[in-house]
Formats: sequence, C-alpha cells, structure tokens
Amino acid sequence: MYFSRYRAARTYLLNAIGFIALSSCGGGGGGQSASTSAVPAVSGAAIPSPTPGFALAATTVVVDGASMGAVNPNWGDGSTAAGGQGQVVEGVTCNAPGANYSYALLGIYLNGQLQSLPKDIGVVAPKATSQRECVYPANTRDASGKIRIDTSAVMTLGQFFAIWGRPLSRTNVAGLTDQPIQVYINDNGNLEEYTGDLASLQLLPQREITIEVGSSLAQIPTYTWKNPPALSASPITLWQGKPIGATAWPDGDTASGGHGQTTPDGIACEPDMSDNYHVHVHVAIIKDSQMQAIPQNIGLPNGCFYEMHTHDATGVVHIEAPAYQRFTLGNLFSVWGQPLSPSNVAGITGRPVAAFINDGGEVWQYQGDLADIEMVSHRSITLQLGSTMDTIPSYSWGASAQ
Repeated sequence: MYFSRYRAARTYLLNAIGFIALSSCGGGGGGQSASTSAVPAVSGAAIPSPTPGFALAATTVVVDGASMGAVNPNWGDGSTAAGGQGQVVEGVTCNAPGANYSYALLGIYLNGQLQSLPKDIGVVAPKATSQRECVYPANTRDASGKIRIDTSAVMTLGQFFAIWGRPLSRTNVAGLTDQPIQVYINDNGNLEEYTGDLASLQLLPQREITIEVGSSLAQIPTYTWKNPPALSASPITLWQGKPIGATAWPDGDTASGGHGQTTPDGIACEPDMSDNYHVHVHVAIIKDSQMQAIPQNIGLPNGCFYEMHTHDATGVVHIEAPAYQRFTLGNLFSVWGQPLSPSNVAGITGRPVAAFINDGGEVWQYQGDLADIEMVSHRSITLQLGSTMDTIPSYSWGASAQ
C-alpha cells in the first residue's frame, strides 16, 4: 500500500510539472511567440498577449535596387562629410569594388515608421585625382536597407555608422533620439533582442537588424531578398575590335545625334582628344536574351571628337576629357541620338526594361532614371529588354584598358 500511494503521488507530481512546463514553453523556430491555443484556458484569467517586438512578421520581398521606407529629410544620399570620403575609417580602407560580398539588412524605425536607409553610403565617386570609384567594405548601393559587406572581413554596425558619418548609441541613432531605443537581430529566423554595445554588433551575412527608436513595433519585419542574377562564369574578352552581338543599328550617330554641335546636355565636340581623364565603360543592350552590338564611331563625326565615343562595336565606350566630370548613360545616348527611357531604348519598344550595374564583380539592379546612370571606369552597364536573363554577361578587360 505504501508503494501504491507513492506511485500515485509521484504520478500526480509529474503531471503537474508537465502542465507547468507546457504552459511556460517559448515559441518555436524563428523567434515566433508560442501559439496561445497550446495553453489550456484558465477560468477568470486573461491569456497574455505576445511581448511587442518578439514575433516575426510575415516576410516582405526586397527587390535589389528598390527603395524601402520614408525618406528622412535629414539624411542625404552617401556618407556625410564626417564619414568615409576615401580615408581610412575605423581601421578599414576604401578600395576598388570586388566580387567577394554578401548582404546584411538594416531597418531603422522611428515611432513605427521605417526610415529609408540612404543609397551610396561608403561609395566614393571618382575625383579629379582619381579615375575610379572606391567602396568601403560595408556600403549601400540603393535605399532598400541592404548593406553590402565584404566577406573577407567581419564588419560591425559601429564601423558602418562611422563610414556613414552618423552617431550610434543607445540615445542617438543617426540623429534620431526618441526613447526607448531597442534593437533586434534575426539570423535565419532566430530572433532575439540585442542589449549589448551597438557599435560592436556584427554585420553577418543574411543578418537582419531592426532598430526601434521610440514606440515599439508589434512584430519585427523579416525579408525575402530578390537579388540580381549571377555574373556569367565565362567572361567575354574586350578590346579585340570584334563586334559583340547582332547588328541592330547603323554605325555612327543618328541625324538627331552629335554632328559637331554641343549636345543639349552639354557634351562638346573638341578638335583634339584629351588624355587627362581617360576611362572606359562597357554598355550592353540585350533584347530577349540576344546581345545587340553597340555601333562603332558613335561621337566621332568628321573634324572633332566628342568626349564620349566608340571606336568599335564591342560596347566599349571611351571617355576622354580634360578633367574628371560626371558623365552619364544619358550623355552617351544624347551623342548617339537615340531615345533612352523605360519604354524606348534606342528605338526598341514594347518590352520591359531592367538595368544592372557591375563594378569589378559587385552587381546590383538599378531602378532609377536610366539616363542618370553614371559612367564610371570599368563599369559594365547591362540593359535587359524583354525576357529575363539567367546570368549577367561578364567581361575581361584587356591591358589597353588598365
């Protein structure tokens, strides 16, 4: 009888412990709050709601090149004057773009409203003394919140804010000072609140960082990232003088293009070419997966040379000017005398247009004004017209382009 009573008492105790454990069990994978349906209802007691900020929302698709959030009037594009302008910042240097990169994502919310993270943070444009841009190992190419991080080194949020030139503390996030300030990190669905030093928080591949300034969100956003196609593993060799693509347009400029006069956007035709600023850019137009050959002799009428021109049909554009200035894809099409818009690219119409930019293996989709794409040394600009490409063409630049 003693052992019978002992077993009954033991069974009751284990059942009670199991009930308590079940009632206090946390959420499943991804940091989601436990379902209230798993907790038995208790008469006269309210079932507690999930803690604000500790549940992941349904995923949001982030398209490369897109803008996310409201534009903060106090944040301009690029790094501030106090941030990275080419000098060493927080022990990191500004180098030529490369192919070894991944992404982290930063969302800064002010009283529940996402603030658009500016584009071109950590991207330094060419200057009078330099013909190439440089990028810091944590930079932004668009306003989607995606931060491109060099995978050869571990970067921190503090380094990124130093490159940006903005303050980062528990009382001030890029000039936002409302209280409280809470930070959450999501690593592949594992959500946790971060209470440590903000400057030491690592920017790991695929990590999503949410900073709440002021009122809290009911749920923490999470994302599906739509990245651009990969670069082709078989580079096309340039500088051989051989046409690349199918013939689509006659050589030289059209009747509305450059014939010696200064173009409406200010590109002049000079009697002699200058080598003080001499860079090369590649432009490709791909119609329904078929490369179209950019004509030779664009910008080379009799008697003068436009500062932007082509010598052959490889797609290589030569920029030769007395000094650095900002040249754009729109300038090239103005010299050529062809339209450039989302509905008409050099006379090709009726097809959706997507633009991709490749700087030294760093690729992103461009979704702004096509005419405003800057012509930067060794940049490859691909205009996709119609059907979607599986890969973006890559190129091998010859010695004469170095």
